Amino acid sequence: AVLIRLTGSRLSDLTGIRGIQLSEELWWGVRTYFLILPIFITLLIALVYMASVFSYEPPPHPLVEVLLEDEKLSLWTVFFSLFVACIVGPIVEETFFRGFFYPAVKKYLGASWTMVLTAAIFAGVHENIFSFLPIFFLGLVICYLYEKRSNLVACITLHIVHNSAFIAYFFLMKSVLLSGQ
Repeated sequence: AVLIRLTGSRLSDLTGIRGIQLSEELWWGVRTYFLILPIFITLLIALVYMASVFSYEPPPHPLVEVLLEDEKLSLWTVFFSLFVACIVGPIVEETFFRGFFYPAVKKYLGASWTMVLTAAIFAGVHENIFSFLPIFFLGLVICYLYEKRSNLVACITLHIVHNSAFIAYFFLMKSVLLSGQ
């Protein structure tokens, strides 16, 4: 920020995004997420069905384990966990996968194969074979969005909306289950 002020530049000069562009990119991320949500939910339903057919109980996500602890969690633990999962995680992951890895590999493999590779690695680092397919799908969509928008803001927005929606769903289900006891 100091360097920007010293050179007479604006933050928008560094990021390449102006105010009106920012709101447009945010909207692209939100809109794209809601467009793919039915497909994503269908994939999850199919996975749950397959798991029930094979009597498979997938391991819980580490964040779910933290938030399901019987003892009362401190407000700080809950806030920090949600901040990391909903804000920091998407920013870091999108910066690496779409901002760095995708453009670097695209030079050698082209867009299509790099989208598949990036989405596969993205799903793989989430270390849950059960959710590999939905996360792979999400990674493909985010790569496609990056390819079309040439901008990380829409990708980060979509990722933040996704993580926030699923954590909100988790808390909703937790309260429904606890109120039924």
